[in-house]
Amino acid sequence: MGHFQAGYICQLGTYVPMVDDLVRDDTLHAPTVGILLVADRNEQIVRYALSGSPTPLAVTDHTYDNLPPETRAALPDSAQLRALLDQTVHELTTDDGLIEDLPDPDGEGPPDQPTGGH
Repeated sequence: MGHFQAGYICQLGTYVPMVDDLVRDDTLHAPTVGILLVADRNEQIVRYALSGSPTPLAVTDHTYDNLPPETRAALPDSAQLRALLDQTVHELTTDDGLIEDLPDPDGEGPPDQPTGGH
């Protein structure tokens, strides 16, 4: 986890609608909210960076260890979260090639295809 950078908001703002479109089942899940965990942040920069985002995003510097015990008990620990993320990525990359067919975050096209001119 590093320091907040305004460019992270743009990246997260790309991934949230992608998750809503490709992963979320709107009959089962609420709309996706992007949460960016950072080591520290400048509140004014975060406020300005978030002000132009149409996507629901949040920036926090909370860590699992600093959460109240009842909140920690309701959340997966880091090992459980990592296992869930690994499983989800595996499922997405093996079911119909979903992730392989997505453009890279810079909008250059599928990652395995040449983009020309670069």
